[in-house]
Amino acid sequence: MKRILGLTLSILIFGTLLLPAPAAEDAPRVLGLVEIRGLDSLAAAAFELSQATGNPVPKEMISLGLSGVLGTMPGMGIPPESTIRVVAFHVDAPSGNVALLLPVAGDGSEYLASLAQNGWKNEAETADGILHFIAPPGARSPWKNVYFLKRGATLVAAGRAEDVRRAEAVRPGLPHILPAEGDVVVQVRPAALAEAFGPQIAKQMATTFANPGLPADAAAMGAVYAQAYLAAAKQIKECVLGLGVADGNLNLHARVAAMPDTALARWLATVQPPAAAANVVALPDALAVEIVNLGELPLVLPAYFRFMERMMAAMPAGRDPAAIQKYLDDEKACYAQLAGDVGFALLPPTKEHPLRFAQYAALKDGAVVRGLLPDLIRGANEMMAALAAESEEEMPFLIDLAMGEPREHRGIAIDRLTYAFRLDGPLAAIWPVAIPTKFDIELAWVPGGLLAGVGDAALTDVLVDRALDGGAAPLTDWPAWQALYPEPDARLVDVAHVAIFDALRAYLGLADAADGGRRADQVPDTAGNLETASYVLDGWMTRIRFRLADMAAASDKLKAPNGPERAGMPAEADGSSGADDDGRAAGEEPAPEPTAEAFPAAPAEE
Repeated sequence: MKRILGLTLSILIFGTLLLPAPAAEDAPRVLGLVEIRGLDSLAAAAFELSQATGNPVPKEMISLGLSGVLGTMPGMGIPPESTIRVVAFHVDAPSGNVALLLPVAGDGSEYLASLAQNGWKNEAETADGILHFIAPPGARSPWKNVYFLKRGATLVAAGRAEDVRRAEAVRPGLPHILPAEGDVVVQVRPAALAEAFGPQIAKQMATTFANPGLPADAAAMGAVYAQAYLAAAKQIKECVLGLGVADGNLNLHARVAAMPDTALARWLATVQPPAAAANVVALPDALAVEIVNLGELPLVLPAYFRFMERMMAAMPAGRDPAAIQKYLDDEKACYAQLAGDVGFALLPPTKEHPLRFAQYAALKDGAVVRGLLPDLIRGANEMMAALAAESEEEMPFLIDLAMGEPREHRGIAIDRLTYAFRLDGPLAAIWPVAIPTKFDIELAWVPGGLLAGVGDAALTDVLVDRALDGGAAPLTDWPAWQALYPEPDARLVDVAHVAIFDALRAYLGLADAADGGRRADQVPDTAGNLETASYVLDGWMTRIRFRLADMAAASDKLKAPNGPERAGMPAEADGSSGADDDGRAAGEEPAPEPTAEAFPAAPAEE
C-alpha cells in the first residue's frame, strides 16, 4: 500500500507513455491532462481511503512518497496545495510526448536547490534556458534525465528538452482548471485521440480481425466496429473524471462534453429533467433504481441504425436482405415513438423468480409500438435461426421469443412475451439449476407509456396501479439518496440508487439456499448505498457518492479469518478440514490483529 501510494505520480505520468507513436504534425495537439489538486490534499484523501480499506497509511508517509517521486521533501519549494499538471500531447516522436507542469515557490530556485541537495546533478543549460538534471541512482523519478524550464511560478519539466518546448507551446491554451471536482482529475480528449491515431487504430483492428483463426466475415465486421468507434470518438470533445474524498464519502465527478455542431451536441441540448411518471418503477424495496431522460433520441438514432445496417451487410450471406431491412425498419419505427423518459428498477429476487425487473418508457403513441410487436418478434426469431444455420460451429445457445395470451388489469392491456434460452453442448451441462432458462415479460400499455415487468404477474399489477393512481415518490425523496445529496438540484436529468450490499446479500442468499453455502454471511450488514446525480452543464455531468464507512465494513468482512473461503463452502462440508471455527488448525494460536499503535498517529487537524 505504501509503495503504491508513493508511486502515484509515476503511474500517472507513465500511463501517458503507453500512447503509440503518432504521425507527424506541425503543432502539438493536447490529448489529455491530469491534475493533482495539491500534494497535501491527495495525501489526506489517500490516508482516509487507506483507513476505509483496513490498511491505514499515515498521511505523513504518503506525503513523503509523493514528494519523493518529485525528488524532494514535503514543503521544499512546492506549495502543498498548488495544482500539479501532467499534459500529454501529439507530436512526431518515438515515445514520450508528456510533460509535467510543476507549481513552485518563487521562480523554482528553492525546489531546484533541494534536488541538488538530494544528489541530482545539474549538467547543462541550453541557450533558451532549459536546465538539464540527472537523477541519482535509486531515485523514483519517472525520468533519468529531466529538463526544466522556469516560467514564473511554474517549472515545465519533461524527459526531453523537445518535450519541454512543446509543453510550453501548449501551456497558454490549457483550461484554467478541469471542469470536475476531486483531489485527482483526469481529462481524455477522444476527438483528438481519434484524429491522431485513427489510421493506426483502424489498421490494428483490421489486422486483428483478419486472423485466419476467425470466420471469413470477421475482418469486414471488425472494420465496421473500428469505423463506428472512431466516428463516435470524434463527437466527444473531452471526458473528465475527478476522484476525491470529502464528508466521509468517496466522490466521483464525471463530465462528457461534445464537439460543437455535432449530433451529440444537438442531442445533449434536448435532455431535460424526467417527468414524475418515470418514478413509477421506484418501488420502496427496489435494490437498484434509475430514472433518466434521454432527450430527443431521433437526433442520434440514425447513426446507430447506419451502424446496424452495415453490420448486417457484413455478416454471412444467405439471409433475405428484404427481411433484414424490414426488421430494421420496424425497429426504427418503434424507437421513433420514445418520448425521452425512462425508468429501471431491480427488485429483490425470489426462489421462483430469480430475476425481478421493472422498466418504464414514455411513448408518443403506444398503439404504434404494440402493433409492431408481432413483426419484431418474428423478425428476431428468423434472424437467430438464420444465424444458427449459417454458423460453421454449434452455437452454445439460441434465443426464442414467443407471444403469450394477453390479459387486462384495471382496463389496461397487458401482453406477455416469453424469452427463452435453448442450451446446447457444453453450456447446457454447466448451466446452474437454480437459474431458469425461460423468463416471462409482461408489457402493460399504460397511458403515455409502456411498463415492462420481469417476474410474477403481481409485479405488473403493482406497477399498473402505481401508474394509474399516480403519486409515486420521486427517487430524490428517498432517505438513502438524500443522505448523500441533502440539497438536490432541480435540474437533474438522471438519478440512480444502488444498494450494493443488499443486492449481493439477496443473490448470494439464493445461491446459499441451493447448495448450503454461507456466502451471504460475508456481505456487510449495511445497505451499501451508491447514489448518483446527473445534470447537463456544457456537457453531461455525473456525481457518484459512496460512504467510506461502507468500504470499511466490507474490509472488515474480508479480513475475518478465512471468511471468504468458508463462505463458499456448502454446510455439509463444514468441519471437514479439521480447523477451528475461525479457520485455525487445532491448537494454533490466532494471529494478532493490527493495532492503531502499529502506525504513528495522524495529526488531529490537516
